[in-house]
Amino acid sequence: MQKLMPLNWGLIQQRITPYLFLLPALVILGLTVFWPALQAFYLSFTRYEYDLTQSPQWVGFANFRRLGAGSGFLADAVQHCNLSCWCRANFGGCSVGTSNFGKPETTQH
Repeated sequence: MQKLMPLNWGLIQQRITPYLFLLPALVILGLTVFWPALQAFYLSFTRYEYDLTQSPQWVGFANFRRLGAGSGFLADAVQHCNLSCWCRANFGGCSVGTSNFGKPETTQH
């Protein structure tokens, strides 16, 4: 029979301390990012009415089939992307072009 080694608490504390510092950040990240993302993924497969007294009904891929079945979603998405890119190219460039980056302030005496 082997003799059991005594626990080295200093070594255990050194190994667990970094994880204890990361734990609050991971909990906050999980509650603010991952939980809502998972909930949105689940709700995308359900039919959810605005009546809060009823629970969502599971419909599977029916929501996605309805998006692709000639509802105009794809055309609207492409139009929105084109408009968004146009606005960013035209108006975003103006704000950078008129900024005062790199120019020293001159004061007249």
